[in-house]
Amino acid sequence: MGKNKKQTKPARASASQPVSPGTTRAAMEELDRIFHEKARLGILTTVIATPEELNFNEIKELCGLTDGNLNRHLKVLLDSKILAVRKTGSGRNTNSQYRLTEKGRRQFSQYLDALETILKAAQTKTSQTLTRDARPKPGDGLMTS
Repeated sequence: MGKNKKQTKPARASASQPVSPGTTRAAMEELDRIFHEKARLGILTTVIATPEELNFNEIKELCGLTDGNLNRHLKVLLDSKILAVRKTGSGRNTNSQYRLTEKGRRQFSQYLDALETILKAAQTKTSQTLTRDARPKPGDGLMTS
């Protein structure tokens, strides 16, 4: 009898619109840990940037990961249905080709939207701080006559 909870995307801030703390907090909750890990983020951006499937050795070389580390991260992405694998050959001649699934593409896009919202908030706050800090303060050595 549990209700299906509809996932809502955090509101995307426009370039001129400030990001509220509530929007930032909602965006932080949207950051999926599956994507927010350095090695997996590298794997996904590598796979997305390549129009065709990539094999294990190509991903390993492009991401600079060891066999064991890449295997572990690929397992997480495969178990989550973010990536799909197509295997050809058999035994020691097996070739595994990896691609992003439609589900993976949607979820990664949502992750990037949430990350963009957080970065926009940080950029806005940093700009406000820099602007405030750039104003001359009494006693800053400015001479008046």
